[in-house]
Amino acid sequence: MFDEKVVTPNGYLLNKEVSSFTPVAGSAKPIDLPLDNIIRKILVMNTNDDEEPDVQFETIKIDEEKGKRIIINCL
Repeated sequence: MFDEKVVTPNGYLLNKEVSSFTPVAGSAKPIDLPLDNIIRKILVMNTNDDEEPDVQFETIKIDEEKGKRIIINCL
């Protein structure tokens, strides 16, 4: 999807919160992103000021087609 196509931006930008999650030790939450609009940027935010983001988020993984192509895998 990303490395075979030429990027041709068109349309408008939409800022939308897709999911909100309060992590608990050892928990994970898979999120299905909406497919109705083109996604140009994904921003993962840490709202807890007492801890660093790498403490809050242990792993972030973005894949396509139920894991057939892994685009981002941050450990």
